[in-house]
Amino acid sequence: MGDIYHARASWLRRSGIPGLGSWFTSQATAGGGPLIDLGSHVLDIALHLMGEPRVVTASAVTYNELGRRGRGGGSKVPALSDGTHPFDVEDFASALLRFDTGSSLLLQASWASYSKNNEDIEVELLGSSGGARLHVDNYSTDGTLTLYSDVEGRPTVARPTVHVPAGHHRTVIEGFLAAIRAGVEGSAPAYTGHYGEYALHRSRVVDAIYASAAAGHEVEIEGEA
Repeated sequence: MGDIYHARASWLRRSGIPGLGSWFTSQATAGGGPLIDLGSHVLDIALHLMGEPRVVTASAVTYNELGRRGRGGGSKVPALSDGTHPFDVEDFASALLRFDTGSSLLLQASWASYSKNNEDIEVELLGSSGGARLHVDNYSTDGTLTLYSDVEGRPTVARPTVHVPAGHHRTVIEGFLAAIRAGVEGSAPAYTGHYGEYALHRSRVVDAIYASAAAGHEVEIEGEA
C-alpha cells in the first residue's frame, strides 16, 4: 500500500448501550462510554496495521444525546441494576489523531445513534500505492477484507477469501499469556519494552481524547509529544 497517510477506524451501534442505569453508564465507575468500551479496540487494530506510530495530538468531541433520554438500550441489552446510576458518559465520540509520522486517524465509536441497525466495525487504510478496508458487519467472520490498487494504470478491487475460525479469541489470549510468562518483548519497531507499552500508549490516547472533548480544543498526548 506504500506509505499509509490516513486511516479511519470505527465501531458503531444503532441501539446497544450496555446496561442503562447500571455502573456501565456511570462516569465514576466505568470511566467513559463507547470510546473506552469499543473505540479502544479499533484504535488498537488501526495502530497495529499502521506500524505502531505514536499519537502526538488529539482533537475530539463527545456527545450524550440518546442515553440521557433513556434511548438506545436495545432489547438484547437489559439494565444491570435498578437504575440508580446516572447516565453521565458519552454515547458517541469522534476524534482526529495526528501521528509523529505525519499521518492521521479518524476514530469514531457509538453505543447509540440513528444509523444502520447492525453492529458495524470498520478499519480503512489509505496509502500512497493502495488501500484496504476491513469491514465486520454484525460480527461477520467471512469476506471482511477488501483491497484497492491500480493494475497497469487501472483501478482494481480485490476481495481475498477471509475466514476467522471459531475460538480465535481464545487462541489470541493463550498466545498473549504465553508471551507474558516467557518474558517476550514487543516486536513492533516503535516499542522496545514489554507488551505493557502498547496498553500504556493506547490508554494515554483515550485519556487525551476525553481531555480534548472536555476542553474544546486539540491537546497533546501526555508523555508522547
